[in-house]
Amino acid sequence: MHLLCGSNGQSLVEFALVLPLLLLLLIGAIEIGRAAFYSIAVTNAARSAVQYGAQSPVTANDNTGIKQAALNDAPMLSPADITMSKHCECPDGSAAPNCQATDCSDGRFIPYLQVNTQMQLTPLVGFPGLPPTFSLNGEAIMRIGI
Repeated sequence: MHLLCGSNGQSLVEFALVLPLLLLLLIGAIEIGRAAFYSIAVTNAARSAVQYGAQSPVTANDNTGIKQAALNDAPMLSPADITMSKHCECPDGSAAPNCQATDCSDGRFIPYLQVNTQMQLTPLVGFPGLPPTFSLNGEAIMRIGI
């Protein structure tokens, strides 16, 4: 008696049944890795840009240099994906809307530079129930040096 008579193709059938699940897991891992990579790159670009711009009031007004610092860190961004803004606070934490000494009771204000970066990530493979693109955002705020 042969007990193994009907099991010649069993492994191949099992592999064929499990293969789609394994491929789905592999593609999902790749997509999550890509999303993490680009998210980190977008955030680091904002940090690099704000570090450049916050060196002094001169560099804080150098919009081209700030954008270039972000692009050096994340070349996949475009200049339109990078925005900068400045705001001021009084030492007590209240807002100084005009960034002038008269805005604060003690005559001093603290200037800040904020850089925002954004990117649209399109997945390699579309999954049902998920949006066709994801928005990745980076933000960094730093006090402008004097």
